[in-house]
Amino acid sequence: MKHESRADSFARNRLACALHAAMFGLVVAGGALLPSTSVEAAPQAKSANQSQRFDVPAGPLEEAINQFTASTGIRLSHEPADTSGLRSRGVGGVHDIRTALHRLLDGTGLRAVPMSDGNYALRKGAEGRTQDPSKKTTNFDAVEVIGTRPHSYIIDSTNSATGMNLSLRDTPQSVTVITRQRMDDGGITNLMDATRQAPGIDSAPSGNQVGGFAPLYARGYLVQSYILDGTPVSSDAIASSSIRGLAAIDSAAYEAVTVIRGATGLITGAGNPGAAVALTRKRPSQEFQASVTQSFGSWDQRRTMGDVGGPLNKAKTLSGRMVGSYDTGGDWRDGYQYEKYSGFGVLAADLTSNLQATLELDYGRDHGWGGAGGTGFPLVDDRDNPIRADRSTNPMAEWSYFRSRRIGMTAGLDYHLGEDWKAKVSYTHVELEDD
Repeated sequence: MKHESRADSFARNRLACALHAAMFGLVVAGGALLPSTSVEAAPQAKSANQSQRFDVPAGPLEEAINQFTASTGIRLSHEPADTSGLRSRGVGGVHDIRTALHRLLDGTGLRAVPMSDGNYALRKGAEGRTQDPSKKTTNFDAVEVIGTRPHSYIIDSTNSATGMNLSLRDTPQSVTVITRQRMDDGGITNLMDATRQAPGIDSAPSGNQVGGFAPLYARGYLVQSYILDGTPVSSDAIASSSIRGLAAIDSAAYEAVTVIRGATGLITGAGNPGAAVALTRKRPSQEFQASVTQSFGSWDQRRTMGDVGGPLNKAKTLSGRMVGSYDTGGDWRDGYQYEKYSGFGVLAADLTSNLQATLELDYGRDHGWGGAGGTGFPLVDDRDNPIRADRSTNPMAEWSYFRSRRIGMTAGLDYHLGEDWKAKVSYTHVELEDD
């Protein structure tokens, strides 16, 4: 067996270390002899239709352009003066190059013009905005549209239920408003027909519209609460009684009829559990207006209505309006005839910028003959024989008649306290005569 001494092993280890050091020096020296080479990987420019994710925040346009070119490899040639002081809204999300450029430059007044080498140059846009290439647009000549809001079947607000101008949604009661336009379109010529347009309102007319009875009911109760231009009034101020109803009152002088279902305690005190009827009369206009309407109907019915109003002085601090109507005709009963006259006038004077005085006059005269009243046919005669009659048979005497005259006056002061507050004082006087 062959044994090695420790001296021999130590000598061989020293020799191996020397050989390793020599070889390492040769490698280092060889590397020094080779030329130094540096390779930098530049981002590859993407095509205009290739999509990628962008995350360029809003900020100075120059900084946004630098971030855009760094992420896409596309050069945006421009003059520094063109981007000085401009800001970009940034671009985020996945887009193609052209869409991302549009969003990057939106609102800057610059547009990106494609170059032949796939890069872009920034130019000032003709209209200060860039066109979104992702949206297909068609240019038309400028069209000027001038219009006004037409009268409608709805209103923005009402103060009939609470005294405050609230929208119908905010009003804590069920409210129906029959506007002037709805009355005109529906051929509604009296207040009873207007009120019956509201849901939940019922009427049991008996006799003719002149001299007959036409009470209104809501929720099983007789309607006895009336509000005239925001002021609670008795039924006698509108018609001769709540039993007579509103059939004989012409609707020409009224701008709107509002039905408030339930008790209107804020306006009429204890109120009526059925409903209240609020009547809004026409007001003077700031511009001159005039109209005349004529209508015809069955049984020789004819109705003429005139309406004129406007400012009465150059400063428009005094204005007025007059409304009049004449209605005549018959019905299906033989020998019956009626005539109705109505007139309404209002003057409004602006005493100060906050104080306005109004004076209103109301007149009505109704005449019905040859069948006035509410008497119908008995079922049998004095010998208990059934009475047979045609629909047109009139049980009333030809000499029977009914006459009614109404004269009303209202004076008021309105003072605007500021914001939506105002103080109102009014006085109403009505004289009624029935015959």
